[in-house]
Amino acid sequence: EVIEHLTREEAMEMLEKIHSLLKHGGTLLLSTPNLYHPNRYYDITHKTPFRYEDLGAIMLMAGFNAIKFYRMYNDDFFRRMFRIAIGIYFHKYMEVDFARTILAEGKRI
Repeated sequence: EVIEHLTREEAMEMLEKIHSLLKHGGTLLLSTPNLYHPNRYYDITHKTPFRYEDLGAIMLMAGFNAIKFYRMYNDDFFRRMFRIAIGIYFHKYMEVDFARTILAEGKRI
């Protein structure tokens, strides 16, 4: 989780450099705090928040293709079952996500 510590310009420069260093078919895995988590982003060292859409757009602009996103969530079994069975409706209504991190996968084709 580094990209959120950069400005948009620095992030773009970093992604373009990584893209140029990857071999064709190479994969970049990039994680960042999930902005839809209730308290995940609050850190004074973070300069740029990246939502799924923003991160996907900047990766496309840097030349990456076949971009996929994954929610990184790990919790106690009973809390997880509660959130899946009951909490999911509340989370959708409130636009809250309890996955603390998002992972982006981009390919150089």
